[in-house]
Amino acid sequence: AEQGVDQEMPGDSTPSNDAWFTDANLDTLSDGKIDDMVGRMLRMMLRHGLFEPSNKTCQPLECNSSLYDADATSPEHDALNQELATKAIMLLKNEGRVLPLQPNVTLAVLGSACDAPQDVEAQLAQWDLGSYYNIGGSGRVIAHEPISIYAGLKSKCMQLGCTVVSELTDNTTEALKVAAEADVAIICGATTSTEGHDRASLSVDQEDFMVSAASGLKAAGKPIVSLTITPGSIVLPWVDDVQAVLSVFLAGKYTGTAFADTLFGDSNPSAKSPLTFPVQESDMVAPCPEDSCPYTEGLFVGWRALEGKPVTFPFGHGLSYTSFNYSMLGVAVGLEASSVTGCTGAAVCISARISNTGSVKGSEVAQLYMGFPENTGEPTKVLRGFVRVEDLEPGASADVAFPLYEKDLHIYSEVDAAWTLPNGVFNLYAAASSRDIRFDSAFAACNGQLTLDLDQPCMG
Repeated sequence: AEQGVDQEMPGDSTPSNDAWFTDANLDTLSDGKIDDMVGRMLRMMLRHGLFEPSNKTCQPLECNSSLYDADATSPEHDALNQELATKAIMLLKNEGRVLPLQPNVTLAVLGSACDAPQDVEAQLAQWDLGSYYNIGGSGRVIAHEPISIYAGLKSKCMQLGCTVVSELTDNTTEALKVAAEADVAIICGATTSTEGHDRASLSVDQEDFMVSAASGLKAAGKPIVSLTITPGSIVLPWVDDVQAVLSVFLAGKYTGTAFADTLFGDSNPSAKSPLTFPVQESDMVAPCPEDSCPYTEGLFVGWRALEGKPVTFPFGHGLSYTSFNYSMLGVAVGLEASSVTGCTGAAVCISARISNTGSVKGSEVAQLYMGFPENTGEPTKVLRGFVRVEDLEPGASADVAFPLYEKDLHIYSEVDAAWTLPNGVFNLYAAASSRDIRFDSAFAACNGQLTLDLDQPCMG
């Protein structure tokens, strides 16, 4: 407060987050200081009519009912919720095309995370408490009566005629017994997160079970599908023992439905990972618990820091039940680039054709990466664009364009204290992920001018 903070949000102490604006601490401030802090907030509220009852949902201070008790659910919201959850499922591994599953399969659903509970009352009582269906914190939306993985698969098998057997604890011995009567084993792991502090590790809460169950099932010759629900990146030390991996980031009410639709091929996965899944936790930049934290990694954070190093699944990765071919149609610079459809105003335009070369309809998220000239000290590749090609039928193609604007080519010069266009060769990569490059090209810059002639001398 003495340094200018007027409000602490959300303001309530929790087991993992201390509050500073307590009654005892605020009592140490003068009445004038408190009036000054409150006055700035009240003036903004009055200016924007927050205390006027006309056309307002509620009138402070009586807003809790309309904010927290109102039911805003509609059939349209439900449908969108399910669509988003389903489209968010990432297929990260599918060895031997074990997926999609056949409708007459017998499934062993194993592990506590397959039937995770949702304690709404506990979350309402603690603002930063999360679950396997939603994150914790002030921006959370608590999923009401979410569908677990087990429930989603049971419902799907009622439709298809398949069979589900289960062991919904993390007892590996019992899980292996149940799996003996199944064609395919599903193992589930999960973790959650909240605002205010870092996760304790990059492990799922059931890591020991996932490792031992995958090892035992592999020894028994059972096909294994790993399902994970997480708030971000995790390590998967069991990944080499399983044939398939599906993952989603805290998907809400329709988590189980989304997994079931994807497992049986009613939905063809198309999501791409917005982060890297590292081989081990030590590969990542560790959280800094101190008040003063030197960011010595600079721009080399996340996937950029792991370029050239082994990873479990790279940034931008995500498989499909079909396959896609990329072919380059052209690269243009300057006025020619700006004249290409989809590249109006661009300094550089890359055109590509995406073709569905598989046997089922699917969607693909094509990505464009760019590498700055070698002497700039920038990361090897940076993501500069992506295009989602929706519902391509087998044998069909779609043409896409990746525009690069002037700002996309600039780096910040501390010497000039300005954004500048460096001289040299810029590499271009059209890709299905940061490590699945489908074709590459390049252009050069010299004293602010762009050219496709990479051998042209630059005197600057």
